[in-house]
Amino acid sequence: MRDDVKHRQQLLFIIRKSIRYHNARRLFYERLHSLSTAACVIFATATTIAVMANVGPYVAAGVAGLVTLVSVLDLVIGTVSKARMHQDLARRHIALEKLIINKLHPNAFDLTRWEAERLDIQADEPPVKQVLDAMVFNELLQAYGAGTSDLIEVKWYQRWFAHFFDVHVHRLVDRKPRSTEILAAVEPVEEPVELDEA
Repeated sequence: MRDDVKHRQQLLFIIRKSIRYHNARRLFYERLHSLSTAACVIFATATTIAVMANVGPYVAAGVAGLVTLVSVLDLVIGTVSKARMHQDLARRHIALEKLIINKLHPNAFDLTRWEAERLDIQADEPPVKQVLDAMVFNELLQAYGAGTSDLIEVKWYQRWFAHFFDVHVHRLVDRKPRSTEILAAVEPVEEPVELDEA
């Protein structure tokens, strides 16, 4: 396989993994915001019922305090802004992927320019959750048609906490795309010749 084709395939793999990662993070923060909003509505309704039923000031104050606590936690975590940030990062990666797939036979300048743009996007990214990154790596490899032997082993307890914090990262192996045969399953080795525009 030519080095430029191999480089292009690996670059596309990394970018597609980043798109999946940021979409997963966006969905996580959107769901977290939806849960906090639903909790606020439930607790606010409970406060109104407690006041109207005259069950006592302490009960109403306690439930009202829960509304405040959930709202503050949502603001501190910044679920809306973080969801928007990951959405923007995914869009930037998608735009870069479009540039790459529109150029079937890149030269050294193209590859260097794309790598530089990827690094520019990476510079704006928050620290990566390594376990979640490994999970996304596995999902993409499976989409490429890889077998179980090519996947990274991620334990059930690592999956549970993947969006919050990393657990036993040292047990994860290197996530660099290793098998060019797997990448070639989607990106053919011998690509068609580009047609010159009239």
